[in-house]
Amino acid sequence: MIEARALNVEKVREDFPILARRIHGHPLVYLDSAATSQKPAAVIDVMDDYYRRYNANPHRGVYAISEEATAAYESARHRVASFINAASPKEVIFCRNTTEAINLVRYSWGRANVHAGDRILLTEMEHHSNLVPWQLLAQEVAGDDQPDQGDRGGGAPSRCAGPDRRRPGGAAHAGRRPGSGRGLLCL
Repeated sequence: MIEARALNVEKVREDFPILARRIHGHPLVYLDSAATSQKPAAVIDVMDDYYRRYNANPHRGVYAISEEATAAYESARHRVASFINAASPKEVIFCRNTTEAINLVRYSWGRANVHAGDRILLTEMEHHSNLVPWQLLAQEVAGDDQPDQGDRGGGAPSRCAGPDRRRPGGAAHAGRRPGSGRGLLCL
């Protein structure tokens, strides 16, 4: 059995230099991480070292600093693979942002696994960047990008009935719009 430990929030905050700031007499609380994530000191230090010593494109050059950038990039891939328990570092793909990652999944997994008649499940709370790629895929494979809404209690829309027809799209666990519903959409 895995023992659950309480998260030491103050210890985590100490890792992020910006969270030492006080705004209007209160500790900074930053909630806009969908737009810009704050960086822990360890990341800032590595980024600073990169920009000062070997700022070059990885996998693109045969000169010294490009090879150093490639080694650092691949080292990070191996560390992430170990951290997430991936079977291989080849399973780790770095993207610039969530929108790029969602589109990568849409183009690769989506085109190979979603077919006419399949329904893509989403929630009403999806950010535009997670809704539009799936609408485009639905239009591409079936000529239909209009959602069928389920009930606000989270019930599946009627046209999503049947487990063989459903495909995952997105499932936001929290919305940034007050009063956001939790109903399902089906494309």
